Amino acid sequence: MMKLSSIHNPDKIINYWKKEKVSVAFIIIFGFGFNSAAVLSPIYQGKLIDAIANEAKINKLIQLGLTFVGLIAMIQFMRYLKRLYIRRFANSTSATMRLMIYNNIMNKSLLELEDENTGSLMTKAVSDVELCVEGMRKFTTEIFDTGVLIATYFITMLFYDIKITILASLFVPIAMLIAEKLKAIIFKNVIAYRKHTSKVTGLTYDRIENAIIYRISGMEEMNQKEYKSYLSMVVGV
Repeated sequence: MMKLSSIHNPDKIINYWKKEKVSVAFIIIFGFGFNSAAVLSPIYQGKLIDAIANEAKINKLIQLGLTFVGLIAMIQFMRYLKRLYIRRFANSTSATMRLMIYNNIMNKSLLELEDENTGSLMTKAVSDVELCVEGMRKFTTEIFDTGVLIATYFITMLFYDIKITILASLFVPIAMLIAEKLKAIIFKNVIAYRKHTSKVTGLTYDRIENAIIYRISGMEEMNQKEYKSYLSMVVGV
């Protein structure tokens, strides 16, 4: 059963990894194990195919086949455990973030809450937490599925052919530089999207709460136009 507890300095992302020490430890162990061993799968598959093509003895084929199947089973089991603990980390972090946000809202005075936008509060408690946790989960996953796996393949390929491996790797830093240039553009558009989403959420809540008042006062049509204009802004961001 998941045990929730508050953390110090909840605005620092690193503290959420520190809180889940056990899950993070298992993620590191099984992450390195899975992504380091993943390179063995194509190697032994190639050996098995070569043995079949060269008409090797049946005993050798059985040995290579059992070794290949055993490696696949071991690799997939470590993959399962890595994904399991990454998901446990994400679920626990999501619950902790929501706990901290709700505590923060509940401890605010009525005067402070009057200055807060309802849509902004709802976005923080639901959508922002989900996006933040998903980003943390993907970052944790990609450290191993991209970083460790690429390093393992690179080292392995160096043993096969140094020249071809280095030439093929020249395009990686170029792609990273292009991605770095696009980061600022993407970040700017994401911030604009979040602002408009918060506004639309607030307008939606306001329309639901004050629908009768807007209809009686004849403001319903104007309110509908304003709502549609903000919706189109969100779609266009």
